[in-house]
Amino acid sequence: GASRFPRSASGARARLAPKGAGHRVEVPPTMSQLCATFFMIMAAWAVPLLIFFGVLCSQDSPMIELEGQAKRDAAWGCYGSAVLYALTFFGAYNYKQKNARQVAFRPDHMTEMSSVSESYRNDLHRD
Repeated sequence: GASRFPRSASGARARLAPKGAGHRVEVPPTMSQLCATFFMIMAAWAVPLLIFFGVLCSQDSPMIELEGQAKRDAAWGCYGSAVLYALTFFGAYNYKQKNARQVAFRPDHMTEMSSVSESYRNDLHRD
């Protein structure tokens, strides 16, 4: 189906302002939104990997080359880190959701002359 966020010229998803008293304006994602996406991807990879390493350490697996007590301590460190990465994922997700609700909006009085100048420019280029 049609996406709520169409692709901009750069290929990135963009938000559109709601219909109403103004015009819909395309807004490319900001650097902070791109960073939040990066953090979400990193956390999505880190959580299962750290849980896997924690399980290996908890079971005294020979795949982890540590001594007995050090493996148990490392297991708890992996589990704790997985929890922190999960919190990072949800924090970045909430940040992106909050920003998705904010849209660019240009009132009609700000676009009145821009349509005139656009049509004037188009007429100049046709000649």
